[in-house]
Amino acid sequence: MKLTKSCFLLILGLFVLTGCYGNPAFEGDLTVGKEGQTDVGSEEPCIGETGTAKLSWNDTQEQVPTLDKYTLYYGVETTVYSNIIEIPPTGGVPFTATMKDKDDNDIQVDMQKFEYELNDLERGYTYYFVLTASNEYGESIPSDEVFKTFEICPQTTEDPEVNLN
Repeated sequence: MKLTKSCFLLILGLFVLTGCYGNPAFEGDLTVGKEGQTDVGSEEPCIGETGTAKLSWNDTQEQVPTLDKYTLYYGVETTVYSNIIEIPPTGGVPFTATMKDKDDNDIQVDMQKFEYELNDLERGYTYYFVLTASNEYGESIPSDEVFKTFEICPQTTEDPEVNLN
């Protein structure tokens, strides 16, 4: 099936972005950490020298079979993505979502939720992420950027125990 026009609804926190274009799209949200929050780095316990970003996004059940891959771009500067990971469009968990059509009527849409965990991210940086979807006709525009900050864990300076016996 050739995608001549795809429409998307991207929801991230309180921001909603919609549009149509010729390349593939993923519909739904890209989040990092807790659902609906774009930066949750300060809510995790600070353990170790690296951190983990748990990303999730939704796509329509109809769109997923036409996709070749998702591509996750990330880096330590906003809009500068020095790292690229290709993710196959498999393993999504089906669910039904209520969305609005062009006349503002509620419609039921079959969706899939995808998750990806990115480990070993160095502490002391904020990481920025965007996601695209690709098929044989090209790559979608990127999602809205999300980010996660990994703070450096405080050093513990406990006094050594002294035994005077």
